[in-house]
Amino acid sequence: MSKMSVITVGLMATDSGGRRAYPEGTKVQMTEAWKRLVERRLEEMGKDRSWLADQLEVEKSTITRLLADQNTSSLVPKIVELLEIPSPFAPIESLFEEETLGNLKKLDPDDLDLVRDFIQRLARTKGD
Repeated sequence: MSKMSVITVGLMATDSGGRRAYPEGTKVQMTEAWKRLVERRLEEMGKDRSWLADQLEVEKSTITRLLADQNTSSLVPKIVELLEIPSPFAPIESLFEEETLGNLKKLDPDDLDLVRDFIQRLARTKGD
């Protein structure tokens, strides 16, 4: 697992349906960019927040709060695995990655979307 900012908690509250109202476990810090990535990945997969809630065995309202208001969640590692996305705080491995990220941050949103789409298409062709 990548290095992540974590807070350990253990909440056992359950709702009337038997699901834990507050997932227990290690809480991981989330960024707004990571939350947008979750939304984008769900859209790419043709899924929605309800599907994600079902997969994680939580209420849809938990996912809504997670993506709207929360800064940490114990669901992050499960979401990362389920959606096959990077952790919110994946470590930078090389100077090349650092330079590339710096250049990407300079792009306007439309150009950034073009680069992201290009990289995704390139990765798919390499995976075949």
